[in-house]
Amino acid sequence: APLDAPLDPELLRGVPLEVCLQGVGKHWKRSIAASEGSVSETSYGLSQKTDHIDFFFSHDWETSRLLKWLSLLVMFNSHAAATAMMLVTFCLVLLAV
Repeated sequence: APLDAPLDPELLRGVPLEVCLQGVGKHWKRSIAASEGSVSETSYGLSQKTDHIDFFFSHDWETSRLLKWLSLLVMFNSHAAATAMMLVTFCLVLLAV
């Protein structure tokens, strides 16, 4: 849904999904974010200007980074993983015959 309030385009920033998934969710780890400076400075460095946001992730620092990462993998890769599994299974069946 479009944003109802006017927003300066210079303020609209986002982090690409591939960055969110990097390093088994390394950006979601509280101790790394704290050691690199404030969380907001670290997050801002990962973001880039954009003209739209496809998905918005809200999170807390108490949930395990691994659980966050696995949830994102399931949410965004389950269809591709299921298709690949079916193709590999089909090929293995053909090789076994």
